Amino acid sequence: PGAFTQRLVDTMDTDPESETAIARLGTALDELGRYQEAAAVFEDAVRASPKYNPTIHRLAGVYRKLGRVAEARALYERELSNNEYEVEAVLALSELDLADGSPTALEAARSRLTAMLSKVGEHAAMRVSLGVVLYSLGRRDEAIEQYILALSDEPRNPTAVANLARLVLSGELSNDPRVRDTLCHNDDTFSAAGCALLEAAAGHPDSALDAAARLTGAGD
Repeated sequence: PGAFTQRLVDTMDTDPESETAIARLGTALDELGRYQEAAAVFEDAVRASPKYNPTIHRLAGVYRKLGRVAEARALYERELSNNEYEVEAVLALSELDLADGSPTALEAARSRLTAMLSKVGEHAAMRVSLGVVLYSLGRRDEAIEQYILALSDEPRNPTAVANLARLVLSGELSNDPRVRDTLCHNDDTFSAAGCALLEAAAGHPDSALDAAARLTGAGD
């Protein structure tokens, strides 16, 4: 191993229970692309601390890189068993369900995200994820509403703006007042770009130019 990794190994030799050293070693191996070794480190850590969700989450991420999707899913569900408010686990499970793409998986993701939002309140990343799920289920208007809510909570959320802009470019969205109110009244670069696209697609060149002019000063 490299010098940094070796120092972590030495730390673990003197303090094998050190969660910090274990996390750093596993993360270093993960970043080096040594996924099997990273998994082994995190597996040991999870066995030692079966309710410590940060390590469980890291192990699940490595499993996904190794193609061990079912095992990753089980770990995310384990996180939720340990802590029902574990937002990152819900987001990760939704990613797996979106990759699956079946109606059953998508409906499971929708239900899970909706339930978590009812527990924790506004959360932009979960709103965006729910929007993507709803769009995949063919519920476009509900998806748009989730993107708008995400931007209400986090006006600079680039994924929400990008998803709305993508709908504009595809011709699915050209004259929705909810979207115009959201994008054209948020004073940041992402929203200004989305507003310009929306106004251009709607045939309002002057308004599109005005929005484009905001790009030079937005987000300062």
